[in-house]
Amino acid sequence: MQKNSMVHRDRARSELRSDVSRSGVPVHLHAGLERYVIDHIEPGGFLLAVLSNDLDKAAMYADVTSWEGLPLTMRFIRNHLTDQMWGSKAIVELWLAGQYEWRE
Repeated sequence: MQKNSMVHRDRARSELRSDVSRSGVPVHLHAGLERYVIDHIEPGGFLLAVLSNDLDKAAMYADVTSWEGLPLTMRFIRNHLTDQMWGSKAIVELWLAGQYEWRE
């Protein structure tokens, strides 16, 4: 990885951490969101379902805190993630495969 790319990724990670910490997204989901957005790593079942826009699966995988935080989690996703990161299973699979990179 080139130095400029690493600097960009570090800055993006820092900004994402700051944004998610102020968002009301349940704390136990922060690391999964960060790894998904910055590193293209598949999150746990609840976040994966939410990102894929699959409410049935989100309900199945949710713990109480995740379920209660769903509106704020969705607000964060809509306001901070690009259309190339979420919205359907196919989009999420492309993101995880590294087909897209996060652009500010």
